[in-house]
Amino acid sequence: MVLIASIKTIKTGFDGFDGSYLTKSPRIEAEPSDQEVARASAILSQVGVRLMRLEGHDTVGIWSDLDSPEVRAALHAFGSSRLPVLYLDGPGVPPRYKVRRVAGDPVPTHIRQEMERHPDKPWSIRDRRNCRFVLWPLADAKPWPVDPQNCIRRVSEWGSACGSGLSKHRPR
Repeated sequence: MVLIASIKTIKTGFDGFDGSYLTKSPRIEAEPSDQEVARASAILSQVGVRLMRLEGHDTVGIWSDLDSPEVRAALHAFGSSRLPVLYLDGPGVPPRYKVRRVAGDPVPTHIRQEMERHPDKPWSIRDRRNCRFVLWPLADAKPWPVDPQNCIRRVSEWGSACGSGLSKHRPR
């Protein structure tokens, strides 16, 4: 893009411009294709997105656990990316919109509130904060780390029996 640094005012009876101005033309975006619209429609219906009229304004409703870059791109394809987004599992959403017909569970309240404070990429907050812990059984058995390439435990963990370092489970 070429910007003109200065424009001389021409005094030929026109008083419209005075001085020099740097401007950028607005970005012109192509209309989405029929395939893109169909894909966007499928994504939005799959995650239960709702277009709501709240207090005289259009608003997009998304379940907090299903918000993602793909959902936001689908909203953009329909021209709804400039509308405000509310999480359907949050406050301020009428109960008639809170009927959930999609799989999954909304995120805990404290994570949803953090997501609302970061509207640019709320899914990154959810994915970082909503980690799941796997409980290890607390039996007498100790988990033996096995090398995934050769299925052999470390020598220090073999004990007295020769050959007990070999694992019965081989990688495939």
